[in-house]
Amino acid sequence: MPKYYITHVEPLHPLKGEEVLFFIREKEENKPGKTHLHLAKIPHRFYTKPLEGGEAFKINEELKRDFPNRQLYHQQFTHKTVTLSLRGSKEERKILPEPFICKKDSLDKRDPFHLNSPSRQLRWLYTPFTQLDSLTDITYYPNEEKERKLIDLETLLQDTHATIDLELENWEMGKDQISQVIYLSTKRKIIFHNLPFDEEKKEDCILQRFTTQQDLGEKLSQVIAEDDPLWLFGHNLMAFDQIKLRKLTTNYYPAPNHHYPITKSAAALRRVITKGRWTLDTFGYHFNYRNLLSNNRLETISGLLKSINYQEQADLIKKARQGNAAAFHSLLHYLYEDGLYAQKAALEVLETAAAKARYFRRAPDDICTASPKTISEEYWDRHYFLKRGNYNLRNAAKKSRQRTADQTEPNYIEELTDSLSAGQLQKGFFSEGISVIYLTPLLAGSASLVEKMAPDISTKFKQSTNSLEKYDCLRTLEYLLYPFLEIIFTAEENKEQEILKPSKLKDQFQLSPNLQKKISSTFYSTGLEEIDAYNWIKGLKLALEQSQKALHSHNLINYGGSLVFINGEINYTKLEQNYFGTYLGQGPALSLNRNRIVANPFNESNPARFLYQSLDIQSGGKTNFEKRIYSEAIKKIFSKESILNVSSFLRTEQKQFIRGKAEEKAYHISRGRRTYYKNQLGNLLEFSGQKPEIIESYLNLKPRITSTMSDETKEELIELIELCQNTYAYPYLKEECLEQILNPYPQKIELVYDLACKGELIPKELSSAPDLAAYRDKITPLFKEFIGALRPRQMDLFEKSGE
Repeated sequence: MPKYYITHVEPLHPLKGEEVLFFIREKEENKPGKTHLHLAKIPHRFYTKPLEGGEAFKINEELKRDFPNRQLYHQQFTHKTVTLSLRGSKEERKILPEPFICKKDSLDKRDPFHLNSPSRQLRWLYTPFTQLDSLTDITYYPNEEKERKLIDLETLLQDTHATIDLELENWEMGKDQISQVIYLSTKRKIIFHNLPFDEEKKEDCILQRFTTQQDLGEKLSQVIAEDDPLWLFGHNLMAFDQIKLRKLTTNYYPAPNHHYPITKSAAALRRVITKGRWTLDTFGYHFNYRNLLSNNRLETISGLLKSINYQEQADLIKKARQGNAAAFHSLLHYLYEDGLYAQKAALEVLETAAAKARYFRRAPDDICTASPKTISEEYWDRHYFLKRGNYNLRNAAKKSRQRTADQTEPNYIEELTDSLSAGQLQKGFFSEGISVIYLTPLLAGSASLVEKMAPDISTKFKQSTNSLEKYDCLRTLEYLLYPFLEIIFTAEENKEQEILKPSKLKDQFQLSPNLQKKISSTFYSTGLEEIDAYNWIKGLKLALEQSQKALHSHNLINYGGSLVFINGEINYTKLEQNYFGTYLGQGPALSLNRNRIVANPFNESNPARFLYQSLDIQSGGKTNFEKRIYSEAIKKIFSKESILNVSSFLRTEQKQFIRGKAEEKAYHISRGRRTYYKNQLGNLLEFSGQKPEIIESYLNLKPRITSTMSDETKEELIELIELCQNTYAYPYLKEECLEQILNPYPQKIELVYDLACKGELIPKELSSAPDLAAYRDKITPLFKEFIGALRPRQMDLFEKSGE
């Protein structure tokens, strides 16, 4: 018997009617899956706020009068209040009376958290993985926990997948177009290209030529439609490859039955997902869940050593266009190895991503591109809203949902863990024996609760033998617990009482009736049994106390971002069995300063795969000189080169640079060209005396000016510049800033500190002489930190190097 389950659901109109398009997957044992589309009429459900008895009766009578022949639903919210609900078409939100939680228009603030938005509620009620008896069996689940069945994980993992990776040409001239695409599926391997060669097969792949971008779209669309994969794999697939394919090729249909992919925005990341297929984007997944390495490039996370760099690739394409077969074969090999590593990276995280997506009832597309905190908060809010028809009590105090541009939410969990190891710091290079652990005492204090909340993820953590996967699972569990801990953190922030402070671990504490009620109500209303709030917090305090004792009994050298670095062995089996944390490995470490450390617990030879805590060696406005020195110094130190040689290298390089004797490009600072001119435009608008409304319009528009901005955004920007014709800066605004924003080529602009512009970065072409004093001030902390960290252990290193 085949199994049917939902992959995606979309309203045909987000704010009108009841027609809904369901994307349903059919899967039989030992057979490839099939995607089906089904149209159904699904009413929207509107909820009121909690109403007192008399008010509820009055509203109930009004609804019977205004909405005859419509069934009303009642939910007991407390022993004194009632929530009413009504089903109907989405546009009825415009005529429902005030107690209902819905938005009539953009100015209506009755639903500030969008919990009752039509599209969101639809996706909550008909979540991915929901199993169906047949293609047309679409029913409403009034009690989702008891009535809903989810497809098993094994079925998801055994279904078909396809990997997509593309390469561009002429990108260095600002005229980029797709030159090659590799498609690796469970059924076939194809390389599409537009180079002048008629070979039919190479690198175990079928070769297919295309003539135009549209031709490529039609060929790739046909292959995807025929194979009908459930999973689409790719590294940065959502934010790059799919965007290029959709933007340049109007006939590109990765979704079933020629339905266009849909574009969404998440955390300022533009992404394209496809209806009916699940996109596993390994770049987004690693960025949100396994972000411990120096970067998230494919070659870093998968250990890929590329055979050619981007410039060499551009040169090979030019040679191949002239008929050079060797260049063509080099390009094919490069593309094939990229495709294989992209597939490998996806398969390594597939089971974990699918388990989390299935548990959180979110499409894997969202799991890849949203933070675990966002996912878990929305998960519990959905539980509460569908059960009670109202907001979670903790929402009233939520400042994180109403952030302003200059406010960031504190990470209480990391701050609390950090305070356990306060005062511990040893500088220097430790050539071996440094154990790295991810510490999670608050999970240990809620172990039984965590296993009830997320049995799939808990089991995955216990069974996994991969340290990064274990770290991934613990972070998910930690943020799953976060909404409940947030109540306590909020109470402490308001100074009502200090409950979890390490300094108060041995003190008795009292819970206010209000806090105890909030905790109990939140647990109960999110589908968990009511717990004793006092005993739960007591368990948290005990776990923190045990963690503190354990840390003090070890030789701790540093701490950074919840990672603790200990000199010596630890009982990592006991650590993991009780959810106190996970062991990432043991190896050498360079402790530079408090919370700044580089370690190699994975026994890696590639420095990009070391762990970097509070240290970014490649970005953050660094000069090319700083980037090179960071990389070379770390390589020398971890290869156990003599401390005297390392010190000599650092001092020589520092003197050469400060005296202006280094090569010219060493003084350059790379910035995104579009970003630089966006800032320039904003500064000019302000200092050239523009009207406040023009400046405000630009500030509102600025976040939307990205590499994937819409045509509407471009038009708004052009119109805004045209409003500045009466200012002296208009020619520069239009001919320089606007042009560089719309066509930023090359992508990077090289900036320098110039002697004539104290403290200001300007394009290198405009510089007359470098401001060596500014560069000296900039790099001095770097060298002080390195040399200061190495000096205390100079004799140890010297002796080891001489053995």
